[in-house]
Amino acid sequence: MILEHRDCASLVIFANFASEVAVDLREAEVVREWSARASRELWLARPGDILVTPVPLTDSFTHYVGSLLGVPHGSVHVLTVPVTPGTSMADEVRKAGVLPLLRDLVLRRPGIGLLPLALDASTTSLASDLGIPVVPYAPGMDLTASGAVGSAAVLNTKTGFRSDAERIGMRLPRARVCTGTELQRTVRDLLDSHPRLVVKPDRSAGGKGLRFVSRGDPVTTQVSERSGLWVVEEDVGPGISVSAQLTVEEQGPRTLFAGTMRVREGAFTGYVSPPPGVGHDVLKELQAWGLGLGRRLRASGYLGPFDVDAVLAHDGTLYATECNVRRTATTTPYAMVSRLENQDSGHFAGAWLIDHRHCSTDHGDFEKVRRILRSTRLAYDPDRGEGIVLYSDMPGGGTPLCYAVIAPEHERLFALEADLADVLS
Repeated sequence: MILEHRDCASLVIFANFASEVAVDLREAEVVREWSARASRELWLARPGDILVTPVPLTDSFTHYVGSLLGVPHGSVHVLTVPVTPGTSMADEVRKAGVLPLLRDLVLRRPGIGLLPLALDASTTSLASDLGIPVVPYAPGMDLTASGAVGSAAVLNTKTGFRSDAERIGMRLPRARVCTGTELQRTVRDLLDSHPRLVVKPDRSAGGKGLRFVSRGDPVTTQVSERSGLWVVEEDVGPGISVSAQLTVEEQGPRTLFAGTMRVREGAFTGYVSPPPGVGHDVLKELQAWGLGLGRRLRASGYLGPFDVDAVLAHDGTLYATECNVRRTATTTPYAMVSRLENQDSGHFAGAWLIDHRHCSTDHGDFEKVRRILRSTRLAYDPDRGEGIVLYSDMPGGGTPLCYAVIAPEHERLFALEADLADVLS
């Protein structure tokens, strides 16, 4: 399957949500919240694979995923390596003393490769220590010398993206880059000409850390002085948040899918694909921007997944806002949907969405929710080709229910989601 890079005999699926290219590792709460979704990477696994995850997986979830995929229970080795604040996942493998065990597991699997969530220096060093290639790169390739690691690091920042986006010709919201000590003054200056601003830390994921400031707000309350670089950007309006997901292959970039993002105060909450209410011309422009960025990535040595995010303003103008040069929150769900629908080419013709909801204590257990879906015939049925999939684990303790809905078209998709809300209310 295209998103799983099955040129390797087996994979170390490396859920390095704690990666220095994706988030500031000092933001412990952001890293913890993001890492909590690592269980979804199990949907990529096949017998013989190794999943390295920062959070443990429950038996209920592993049995559930295996039953839907036809993967025998216990045929995937799950290795849990909890991360500590300020430490990348790869460095944690060494710090926790897990490297010898992982090396032993790898030696038993000739032809294995390491598939990371994000390409970073510590992960490429770990792959070198294990003596295996980083997927999809050729064995023995120096990813630091090739420029791949550096390109991923730069383009996962807001400033790095804006620089390349301007060269490519993407339309961007007006903005100013500043340091943390200049932040409040910069916000005040731009509020003179823009009624509402988006304040973005240079490196963040999923919209975490964004602030919205409106004219008349007390700036010192909304925005405190912080370290690092910041982008202060005009807010082009709520509009429609859209995203194109692409991959860079040896022969060049290729579009995989597109969708609309569900966001709350700038933070990602869900995704719908194909994108409802978005015209062909808009998607064509977004795709052209993505392919342009993909060509620049390919020239720098990068291979693998990335996306371009944008906002479609109320006047119909599309503005690019950022890119993510890594596996995103939609990459694995898309692979899951394609796999469940037996579309190994990755070209799923139906509609799908992902989202999450907090459940009451009556429905706060994975097995309870699973039984409810079965009894109400809302559970995904491969024969019907539609239904609801619990795509992430739900170990308790207030963990939200992460669900995917699969259907032939949008009307049925949203009807199934409404039914889910009814039965869990």
